[in-house]
Formats: sequence, C-alpha cells, structure tokens
Amino acid sequence: MMNIIGHQKIVNFLKKSISGNNLAHTYLFYGPSHIGKSKVAEFFAASLICQNPKSGESCGECQNCLQIQKKIHPDVYWVINQENKSQISIEQIRQLKENLALEPFCAPYKVAIIEEADNLTIQAANSFLKLLEESASKTVIILIAKSFRNIPLTIRSRSQIIRFSFPKKTEIISSLTEDFKLSDKDAENIFNLSLGRPGSAMELVSDPQKIKEYQKFQAVILNELAKNNFLSRFEIADLLSDSSSLSNLLRVMRDLILFKVGIPMSSDLIPVLTKVSKVYSMERLAKFTSEILKTQMMLRQNVSFKIAVENLLINL
Repeated sequence: MMNIIGHQKIVNFLKKSISGNNLAHTYLFYGPSHIGKSKVAEFFAASLICQNPKSGESCGECQNCLQIQKKIHPDVYWVINQENKSQISIEQIRQLKENLALEPFCAPYKVAIIEEADNLTIQAANSFLKLLEESASKTVIILIAKSFRNIPLTIRSRSQIIRFSFPKKTEIISSLTEDFKLSDKDAENIFNLSLGRPGSAMELVSDPQKIKEYQKFQAVILNELAKNNFLSRFEIADLLSDSSSLSNLLRVMRDLILFKVGIPMSSDLIPVLTKVSKVYSMERLAKFTSEILKTQMMLRQNVSFKIAVENLLINL
C-alpha cells in the first residue's frame, strides 16, 4: 500500500466499499490541510482501477497504479486551483464534465479528484451540481476540502462524507524513523515543525532547506517579540508574506507556549525564548495564537492576505 500515515479506519472502509461493490458516486474528504486527504484519495483511485487488486487494495506496481502516482492516467482527472487564481472556475468544471462524459480509455472507472473543493466559485458549484446529476454510473468523484461548511448543502447531501483528523504522533514519528531512517531526535524535531501534519513533515524531510528557513524566521520573530513594543508588531507584519509565513508564526507561538510550560527544548535560542516567555503571559500567548488561527480562517474564506494581516495587527 502507498505510504499513508494514519487514517487506517478510512482506508479499511474504502477497501470494503470496493470489494463489496458498495461505492458511492461522490465522496467528500474534509479535514485540516496536509494530513493525508490527497494521499488517501490517490490510494482510493488506484484501488478502483488497479490491474491486479487484492481485497480492495491497489498493487502499486501495475501500469495503472504507476500512472496515477505520476498523475498522468487518462481516466483519472485532478482538478486544482489554476496558477494565480484563488478559486476553481466554472470553465474547469465544464472541462471536467466533458471528460467524464467520455467512455473510460483503459479502466473500469473514470475518477475525478477535486482539490480544495471549498474554493469553488458559485458558478462552478452550480455547474458541478449538474455534473453530479448527469455523470455516468462508472464514475467516482472525490472532493477534497478543509471546511465542511464551505461546501454547498446541495453537494454535501449527495456525497459520502468522510472526516479526516490528525494522525497520532506515534504514527508520524514511526514513519519518519522507519521509512526515512531519521534519528528519534530529528523525527521529533520535524514532527514539531510540521505541527503534526504528515504532509508538511514529508516536505521538510525532502527539503531540509525549509528547516533552516524556519529557524531563521523563528530567530527574527522571537527578537521582535522580545522588544515588546508597538513598532515590533509592524516588523512582524512585514515578515508575513504568505500563508506559509503565517503557519511559521503559529509554530513560533507553539514553541513559546511549550517552553513556557516547561517542555524541554534543544535550541540555540534558549536565551531569547527565556526572555520572551518572561515578557508574555500565557494569556497573551494564547490570545496571539487565537488571532493567528482566526487570520488563517479568514484566508480560507478568500479574504485578501493584506487585509487578513492588517486585521491580525489591529487585534494584537
């Protein structure tokens, strides 16, 4: 099976649905980002069209499985946000509708996987609803979303809803040490930096430069927080350029809170962590963390990044 971290109950449910020929037409996978929803969707698609399946599971080695892993299978369609656009357009859904109307090229099913389905425009959502009503029986559609409530009720009511939650820490640590041969210390560090998200952990393993970038970002943020003045807020705001930097800011808050409650940390920044933890009460750190989470929620609702950060700055 593909390297899926956690979600075993969901995987078993999907396998039984395939082997028992009890498939829904549309599935809605929802939950936090970077925790494995897309990986499970890929596994599900491969299991549906694998040439050598066993007990509802793909072999991972046949031509169909290999093509899905490379996202080039002619009967599996991935719909994602186009570059420089924040939402999935009606044109993308219309194109998908045309593709799904064709007979499968070389597989028993046609499969569509729509990433960030909570970012459909209103027109795209209406077009997608018509697609659901008209698509062929041998078609399986998988919607992937962070938010359940941002999917229109008319679509949710026609979908098999599957909720994803964070995998256990032990599952992520085990994968990092066994599959990537990391030491316990390095695995623990990457788990903490990933905020418990296996997708983010895999990115850090494959690109160690991101760890160095975070450590540099962490040092600058902590030094600004240590100043504890109004100007430092603007300095912090200038460092926030995208959603990734906002996630890094959340990591800094997490590290501060853990340090303040006495969790041992291996870091060259112990002196500044000590200084900041004395300046800020737990209530202030909790408030700061809450405002960052609210800002991330605003971004998921397609508020502009500039406005979201300005709102964060005001509320601090």
